[in-house]
Amino acid sequence: MSTPPAMMILPESGIYGFLENPRFASGYAALFNCFAFVSETHMLKPFDARVKSTLRLIDIMVKYSSENAGTIQEKRKQTNAYFKSLKEHVLGWESDTTIYDTIMFKGYESYRKKSKVTGTDQLYFDQTRPYTRSIKLYDEYKPTESVTVPAYYIIPQAWKSVIERMILNKVELIRFSSDTSLMVEQYIIKDFKTGKDPYEGHYMHSNVQTEKRTIRMNYFKGDYLIPTNQDAIRYIVETCEPTAPDSWFAWGFFDSILQQKEWFSSYVFDEMAASILEKNPGLKKELETKRAADKDFAENGFAQLYFIYKNSAWFEDFRVFPIARFRGAGQKK
Repeated sequence: MSTPPAMMILPESGIYGFLENPRFASGYAALFNCFAFVSETHMLKPFDARVKSTLRLIDIMVKYSSENAGTIQEKRKQTNAYFKSLKEHVLGWESDTTIYDTIMFKGYESYRKKSKVTGTDQLYFDQTRPYTRSIKLYDEYKPTESVTVPAYYIIPQAWKSVIERMILNKVELIRFSSDTSLMVEQYIIKDFKTGKDPYEGHYMHSNVQTEKRTIRMNYFKGDYLIPTNQDAIRYIVETCEPTAPDSWFAWGFFDSILQQKEWFSSYVFDEMAASILEKNPGLKKELETKRAADKDFAENGFAQLYFIYKNSAWFEDFRVFPIARFRGAGQKK
């Protein structure tokens, strides 16, 4: 007899499928269209029952995989081909509560009693009162964000920590054999939120907002072209698109692009700013309009100079996402 693992839920309202993003081992495996299971045998049942339950799960997985190896390999091959054929890739999901299934659930009646420590109600399960009930299972998700899949991504060779991880994940990379200039799509990071506390050693970025532009970029011999027509396509897109929940940007690999490095000295730039306004009446009008509408701005000399500087040819872009999208030969239309 197998020992079913305990589930830490109150089933009356149904079970909601967990969104296993790539940060989780199961979500990471899914990027490569591999099976992954989380036993969750870690709390409610006695130690020996949890060990036996986990062992039984492993036994079943090994037996099934051995007996159906050819079928599994063929299904994975078909799934790889399916994802390579897609013109768009989904980056964000949310639970679709309009769709559900029903399952027979084995559980225990729950009750609450006052905590001796906090004085508040605490949840308990009465293991002398087992039951089997039909409950709702909400395990469908719907897309909230998607992107078109480019033919290639391009990453400069300077970003070694990212490139090393791609190589470890068997991503096919093509190095430029000579310097080259290409028209590419480039993201500018416009806004994002950063967690107050670290997660797995990183201060995670989320709610990332971007602006896309088409620009000619110069690349050097040794920079990397990343074709998307390969089995690792899901891994590539979900790390190279900055708005994806587990992108390189979300995990802080590109934090150095967020700092503005070039500034100006007021005593040097003041006369230059006057010359810029003289040659650009449109910018001068924008400045005057902003001064009239914003009292604090009108009384802040540095803010006014920065406004001019930011709208001049002297301003150097920052927050430019270093991985570009290339519309090369073979791009998916």
